[in-house]
Amino acid sequence: MGWGGIAFSRGIIGPMAAEPTEIRMPRLEGAYEQINERLGVLEQRLVAEIGSVRGEVVALRSDVHSDQAELRRQITNQFYWLLTLILGSILIPLLRDLVR
Repeated sequence: MGWGGIAFSRGIIGPMAAEPTEIRMPRLEGAYEQINERLGVLEQRLVAEIGSVRGEVVALRSDVHSDQAELRRQITNQFYWLLTLILGSILIPLLRDLVR
């Protein structure tokens, strides 16, 4: 008994291998049509999800940019306050000494 006989007797190759080609071909074509339909549905879902993800990425980018701009404004404001305090602490004693 060759490899084909062993595979058939152990059930690895199903009974379809023993059927004539005229019976197997329509069955395979039907299976291919079902696979094609399922892949089409998956493709539609994937395209919809990709569009959704892209929209989320765009929204996230705009949020990050607006938050970044607000953070820069706050840092600039705090820098000016710190600069004012430092210059004030230096200039006030100098002006006080000049007035005396």
